[in-house]
Amino acid sequence: MSRKRSAVALAPPPAVRKSKVVSCACLATLAGHTDFISFAVWSPDGARLASASWDGTVRVWDAGTGSCLATLDGHVGAVFCVAWSPNGARLASTSVDRTVRVWEAASGDCLCILAGHTNAVFSTTWSPDSTRLTSVSLDETVRVWEVATGNCLATLTGDANWITPATWSPDGARLISVSRDNAVWVWEVATGDCLATLTGHTHRVTSVAWSPDGARLASASDDRTVRVWEVATGNCLAILVDHAEFVTAVAWSPDGTRLASASHDMSVRVWDAGTGKCLTTLTGHEKAVGSVAWSPDGARLASASVDRTVRVWDVDSGDCRATLTDHTDFVSSVAWSPDGARLVSASGDNTLRIWDVPNLSPPRSKRSRHGD
Repeated sequence: MSRKRSAVALAPPPAVRKSKVVSCACLATLAGHTDFISFAVWSPDGARLASASWDGTVRVWDAGTGSCLATLDGHVGAVFCVAWSPNGARLASTSVDRTVRVWEAASGDCLCILAGHTNAVFSTTWSPDSTRLTSVSLDETVRVWEVATGNCLATLTGDANWITPATWSPDGARLISVSRDNAVWVWEVATGDCLATLTGHTHRVTSVAWSPDGARLASASDDRTVRVWEVATGNCLAILVDHAEFVTAVAWSPDGTRLASASHDMSVRVWDAGTGKCLTTLTGHEKAVGSVAWSPDGARLASASVDRTVRVWDVDSGDCRATLTDHTDFVSSVAWSPDGARLVSASGDNTLRIWDVPNLSPPRSKRSRHGD
């Protein structure tokens, strides 16, 4: 398979911008887990949160009051991931106990246990229509499950890298997974056939993401690069090379025109997804950045860091509009509520925090525009 590549030239970082930092209110601190919180996710309607913990439980929280609505017990050992079905009716969780459990979100009842992996299961993702699940395991396989029956529809081999979740295409017809040899695999779900193997990264792939239209993929790697791929051909369209350390996460803007990447170099970079040009370098974190998320309107980014803070950025200007500082240990992840008014952050201090994040961007007429 041909791979057409265009490397993006290194450019000096822009000057650090000075801007007013706003202190956003912490609406609630969600405490109750007794060990590391490995994952947190909003319900599709933004009314609830679910969290997975190494204490062996999943907790469901009222996002308005911060109260714990349910504690889902049943896994034996650490729970690594929890995922809310797109229709909001169910939760799925994975564990060191080699299983995936499916729960009714309203009652907390365990509906089924998906067993078959021979080692710890680290991640799960729902299909867009809420009928199927993926699971990625330390046994180096990806499995596809039919939720209604509990049947395993396919076992996808290929030396799966258990660190990176398998992700559904927007239309639910394809999956991407990552292998231990630093490749990205594209699978046809209906047949279980591998459609393409995307090679080029020279170290571990840490994050992969579909573009909103499903035509492109982005992958981030410990080789300090982000690559953009054309799914139909398998061609590498661009190599984004400005980061100075491992790239930990990559995310598409909601309109598919830009990418954001987070790195151990303590920065977040915003890229033009079409040209591969670095538009903005967001600096201010004092340690590695492990998570980055776009607001639903594409105007802001949130980043989480080992420095115990979350930062909120105005994308157009590159200004840091808020620094959220209440956590007492590293912040492992951050996610926007569906309406873009709140953030949830998970930390090594074993808590979740919900933050009020009003639209802190300056009026549009006062915002800088890339390319002007």
